[in-house]
Amino acid sequence: MPALGSHKVVVTGAGCVSCLGIGQHALRSALQRQTSGLGKITMSPAVTTKTTAGGQINRESLRAALHDARIRYDDIALDTATLASEEALQQADVLAHHGKPREIPVLVGAGASNVERFFQANETFFSKGARWVRPTTVPRCMNNAISAQLAMRFGLEGANFVISAACASSTAVLGYAYRMIHCGYWQQALCVGADTIFSPFTLAAWDNLGVMSRCADPQKACRPFDRDRDGCVIGEGAAVIYLESEDAARIRGVSPRAEICGFGESSDASHITTPNEKGQTKAMQAALEDAGIKVDHLGWIHAHGTGTVANDAVEALSMKSILGQAASTVPVSSLKPYYGHMIGGSGTMDLLATILSLEEGIIPASMNLDTPDEAAQGLKFAPATRTTLQRPYVMKNSFGFGGSNAVLIVKAAATD
Repeated sequence: MPALGSHKVVVTGAGCVSCLGIGQHALRSALQRQTSGLGKITMSPAVTTKTTAGGQINRESLRAALHDARIRYDDIALDTATLASEEALQQADVLAHHGKPREIPVLVGAGASNVERFFQANETFFSKGARWVRPTTVPRCMNNAISAQLAMRFGLEGANFVISAACASSTAVLGYAYRMIHCGYWQQALCVGADTIFSPFTLAAWDNLGVMSRCADPQKACRPFDRDRDGCVIGEGAAVIYLESEDAARIRGVSPRAEICGFGESSDASHITTPNEKGQTKAMQAALEDAGIKVDHLGWIHAHGTGTVANDAVEALSMKSILGQAASTVPVSSLKPYYGHMIGGSGTMDLLATILSLEEGIIPASMNLDTPDEAAQGLKFAPATRTTLQRPYVMKNSFGFGGSNAVLIVKAAATD
């Protein structure tokens, strides 16, 4: 166990699988070219929904990638988490020692998790009866199935567990791991966010909730902070971030990609689906204080920005409250029009997109923001073209159903 104290926490590996493709190169390309992976939802068995736009992964490409990695197709959330973890561990130079158990924790953030297998088990129960339900349904559908499977596959013998905080799940995972490494309890951690809603039952439930866009054009459906937004567009897949102490990375000879500088969290404690300005503001302020910076150090706020009427209005008010006079100078944007709202996977995916942006020193182009909503007036939104990042720190917001709020402060690793 490392000495307790204050340790810098850095990112040394990352991976992702999303509607944009397999691997972080697909995400980087999309951000550079300003292309979206959102399209029409296709389901088997078919289900009729009011919303038709979604960020589904190409199943043929996924199966080919799984075959190449010698992974048997099981469930979208688990399979994409496995592929993304392999990419992250490879980049962090951990897979070179594959086969030798290591004291590395595995933390997974998920909202719905293995919904494909859960739906299939229920379908079997109602069509054939109880005796036909496989006993493997329990280990395949339990909440910690992903963290357990990843630990076993890669020989990671540290703690393995799941944090479920709706859309804030994987940002909460990152924050928890950051604190444990920062305080010296851990040296490293594999931080995973993975989710899908694209099984007939779960998709139907979300559709009836009335928070998803009903725009017929998938490319225009996700409109964070725009006056004409009408709901979120759900994506699926996984993103993985490998965190470790700067000292551990130096000893291993691995180059950091970014530094996590602060984390803040709170609970609205007011409504199960309606966000709360006070709770969001509290989390943002806590993250700034933890990082030891002021708002005028921020070069960009990577907003949660789901495109729902309620979230964007409240988040805009929260950001204005935190920024004060700096509201006119700190760029704000959400990147969900590129890959959709990945629920439990959105936190790690948003952070990976932030890291790619920090490495290039740019803020990605905003998409589908034609006329900012009235509640957002006074904020400085990133333009529809790529722009230079003027200051070193980025705030990354995640706010979820149930009033869960989680905020990170991150900067490029080379920035003093």
